[in-house]
Amino acid sequence: GQKKALAQMHRLQANFPGGHALTVVMSVQQHDCATAGREADWMNSKYPALAATQSILAYASACRNDRAETLQHIRQMDARKAPAYQLAIAWALLHDKDRTMAALQKSADAHEGQILYLKYDPFFDEIRSDPRYIALEKHVGLI
Repeated sequence: GQKKALAQMHRLQANFPGGHALTVVMSVQQHDCATAGREADWMNSKYPALAATQSILAYASACRNDRAETLQHIRQMDARKAPAYQLAIAWALLHDKDRTMAALQKSADAHEGQILYLKYDPFFDEIRSDPRYIALEKHVGLI
């Protein structure tokens, strides 16, 4: 499935940053922190100025349970005006429910397209029973 599709994407377009970013996201979800770190480092070496690179670096460092490094990347994400939804993922990976919810609310208020993934995004499994999360799903029109 996913691994085969990403491997094919890498073969066809080795320098496409989206393929490497998706590999990081998938690897973090599977707790394969070595692959996430390797792919995030590749992104940083090839595309350090790309806004998504800081997000990818934050996800990989959170996967390794490196809170200090993750917070550093979150500060960079803020400075580069990263989408609030991406910040919410980083906060969720740090298990910070309040900051996750605040970022998700900001994403919804800004009408970010990614907010429509809210209902199914596995990064938010930990907060699905939170009344604020349920209210946000209703507000966005997902339930």
